[in-house]
Amino acid sequence: MLWGPAPAAIAGARPDPLLSPRGECRRYTLRWYYNQRAAECRPFVYGGCRGGTNRFESREDCERLCGRRA
Repeated sequence: MLWGPAPAAIAGARPDPLLSPRGECRRYTLRWYYNQRAAECRPFVYGGCRGGTNRFESREDCERLCGRRA
């Protein structure tokens, strides 16, 4: 399990919606990403390494950075 803020939160920038947040490893870690089409934060299983910056440890973190649009 990863500890600390998600990459997008560290950078203070909006996540890139085009990059897959899942990553390449095989861990089973619940994370959240912002779904641009649905205009909401949704859960997904993160593999533990790499992946895009559209990845947050909690729904609250996702909504704080991306906003609640739904």
